Amino acid sequence: AHHDNGQDFAIAIMADVHAILSERQKLLRGLNDLLAACVKHVEWVRNLESAVVGRKKRKREDLKFWQLVQRKIQFYISWAAEQSPEELGLWSTAVLNAFQERSQTLESSGEEVKIPMGDGRVF
Repeated sequence: AHHDNGQDFAIAIMADVHAILSERQKLLRGLNDLLAACVKHVEWVRNLESAVVGRKKRKREDLKFWQLVQRKIQFYISWAAEQSPEELGLWSTAVLNAFQERSQTLESSGEEVKIPMGDGRVF
C-alpha cells in the first residue's frame, strides 16, 4: 500500500535496519562507508575559508560537531566488530519484531509519520 504521509519511508527505514543488522559484514561495510563520508566532510569543513565575518566561529562549531560524529561512528564500528553472530541476530530479531509491530500499526491507523532530523526539525 502506498502512503503519502511518510509511512512507506518509515517502514523502509526499519526494513533497511533489519537487513543491515542481519550480517556483521553488512553492518561494518555500511559503518565504514559512513565513516569515510564523514572524514571527507571533516576535511571539507577544515578547508573552508574563514574570511567571512562570523564564519570562523561557525567553522569551529561545525568542525567540532563533525569530529564528534566521526568518533561516534568509530565507536559503532568497534561495537559491531565485537558482536557475535548470535548477538547481532538478537538485535536483528528485535528490530524485525518492532518493524512488524510498527508496520501493522501504521497500516491500520493511517497516522502521519514524523522522522526526527537530529537538529530539532521533523521531516
